[in-house]
Amino acid sequence: MLATLEERASLVRGPGGNTTHAIIPFHDYMYLLALKSAINAVPMLDDPNTEWVDFEDMITEFAAPKIAAARVKKGLTQKQLGAKLGMPQSQISRLEKHPESVTYRTLQRVAKALGVKVTGLLS
Repeated sequence: MLATLEERASLVRGPGGNTTHAIIPFHDYMYLLALKSAINAVPMLDDPNTEWVDFEDMITEFAAPKIAAARVKKGLTQKQLGAKLGMPQSQISRLEKHPESVTYRTLQRVAKALGVKVTGLLS
């Protein structure tokens, strides 16, 4: 049986015997931070003023120049990157100039070949 968070925590008591702190495992701490973020995000889902961005639009706006920059930084030509990905050079050129038709999976493959994270290509 898995221990509850209360059972995994170590309590620190002050001079009066009152509990002043709790020490918890790091993964529990990270879980609590993620939970807080999720709870704080829920109101955004119902807010009519929340501006949503289309994923394809985001790729077009952010990924295109970053793919080319990451490729150049890695010292690769379009042809060399294409060879790493099993794609023709023309497809790499199209990704860098007009990425609106790129899938997330392809973006993951490109990021991995360039040694960067997908989020790095989109931020």
